[in-house]
Amino acid sequence: LKNYRTLKKLAIESGWEFGEGWIFGDGSDGRPAEHVVGKPLVEAASLCDAELHSSSFSEVPNRPIQRPRRPEIYTPPLLLIHKHADLNFGVWSRYYLTYRHTIFGLSAASGNRGNLEKAVTWLESQKTVLQAIIALSGTAALVSKATAVLSEDILQLPFPDEWNLAL
Repeated sequence: LKNYRTLKKLAIESGWEFGEGWIFGDGSDGRPAEHVVGKPLVEAASLCDAELHSSSFSEVPNRPIQRPRRPEIYTPPLLLIHKHADLNFGVWSRYYLTYRHTIFGLSAASGNRGNLEKAVTWLESQKTVLQAIIALSGTAALVSKATAVLSEDILQLPFPDEWNLAL
């Protein structure tokens, strides 16, 4: 598996912005977050391996945000992956959409949108294999909840140049 291109390499080659979403804080550690507070929010439970439905969105409340992240990662088109062993995902292309730290997002707003579509198709077709790879090689099970997945585990998933694992 180490010989295959990873999602991280694909993202960098494609010029995508990527990262996990924001985290609530408290009054002592809140940071400026105008690009998060009051904006549309999707929760991990809404990721259902398809185009997201805006009816499931809420709005980020006006509370301190400890780690608001960069606005670029919330700009569509987006591929959002739940940081969980099930690897549920969703795609969104209509407007700015925030997500919390339990979701890892990839934005092709300033990069190769065609490759994002290919990555979605790859994830759909190879989800069971990718889940097995996470279960066997993911690091979160060693340090956290057994079903939790770290952002780095998702970035290390194989997304081959030829879109074929040939296992």
